Amino acid sequence: LIPNLQSCLSSDMAPSMEESLGRAAALDAEDRSAEASAERALAAKQALELPLDTSQTEKLMGGLAVLLHAKSMLESGASLEGLDNQLEAALHMARQGSRSRDLECQLLHTLSCVLLSQASPSSIDRAIEARQESAVLAVEAVVAELGWKAAGVKKAAKMAAEKEHSQLLNLAELFDALKYRLGASVADPAAEAMKSLFDAWASPSAGGPPVISEQDFLTRLASALAKVSAEDKAPDSNCKAPCEGGSGLSKLESEILALVAKEGASNWEEKLCSLQAVGLKGEDGLELTPDALHQTWLRIAPQIKKATEADEEMACGHSCSTCPTRHECQVHDALKDIEDL
Repeated sequence: LIPNLQSCLSSDMAPSMEESLGRAAALDAEDRSAEASAERALAAKQALELPLDTSQTEKLMGGLAVLLHAKSMLESGASLEGLDNQLEAALHMARQGSRSRDLECQLLHTLSCVLLSQASPSSIDRAIEARQESAVLAVEAVVAELGWKAAGVKKAAKMAAEKEHSQLLNLAELFDALKYRLGASVADPAAEAMKSLFDAWASPSAGGPPVISEQDFLTRLASALAKVSAEDKAPDSNCKAPCEGGSGLSKLESEILALVAKEGASNWEEKLCSLQAVGLKGEDGLELTPDALHQTWLRIAPQIKKATEADEEMACGHSCSTCPTRHECQVHDALKDIEDL
């Protein structure tokens, strides 16, 4: 993942962040790990300070910068305080850029490692959730790389289902069956991907290697291909976070709205930590506090209510009625909780 993403570095990326990552790689080659770690920390800080209107390439590379920093911190045994918030912010940023399931997968897996080290009930719940999301994305990344057509695989699964007896197969047997079903020219180049998917989907057998039927494998693969294809072709596939912000809002106000849409109008202490993790500060010289965030929400709520009722277009390009995350957005519930708007 890391060499592939670093090869995407271009003139679109903030030079200071690119330079920090470059210096870190050079210092690692010289076994100057402490200095390399400091450069990665600087690159992560620069990534979290990127403006909202930054390019998709910068967002993707910003996510990579935070990932590299987090992995370095985990390996060194340094303090992980605040690292979970940085990873959450990086994940949010990466999902706004060009889709990289590999990057999202590694950010989620690293986040789960950081949260498990905290050992609190809430952090463990989120760690489990992140680890499960990471496992799903790992499979989808392999499927997306295959680039096969879902319809063809679905047809092959139907043909496999017409067998009189559905036999459970180990990896070698499954690969032979797929070579027969799909052709060696198709199956052979995908051998590594087939192994990854087999490891994810096969079930343990009594005293033997994991097994899966050809029909089950092909059915799962067809379903995964259809899901990945639908996500990648959707015109709104880059809109991942509920309510990216209303027209005319400041940067801070837009971020508050996005957090309310995702989490509801509560837990302002946690929202403060999230905003501080991405480098946001108070506006007009005001100090950011949980109460200040709550009061800002109460102030902008009438404007948001007016926009939602008129079904106006938001900063992300969607209106409430066309938003792909409308079923999970909590803005409307938050507005209902405010009396006498």
